[in-house]
Amino acid sequence: MGRDRQVLLAHHPGIEVILPTEQGVGRVRVQDLVPFATAWSPGQGSVPFAGDS
Repeated sequence: MGRDRQVLLAHHPGIEVILPTEQGVGRVRVQDLVPFATAWSPGQGSVPFAGDS
């Protein structure tokens, strides 16, 4: 499951994920599902995730 979240974060950093909750359907930003998230690029490598791009 962690890899799926990382792929979503890498390709669509601003995406919100739909999740089931006790109160019904909810949504959360993918950044909030990936602890210690980092962004990666060929030129810079891994850098702390700065938010939506």
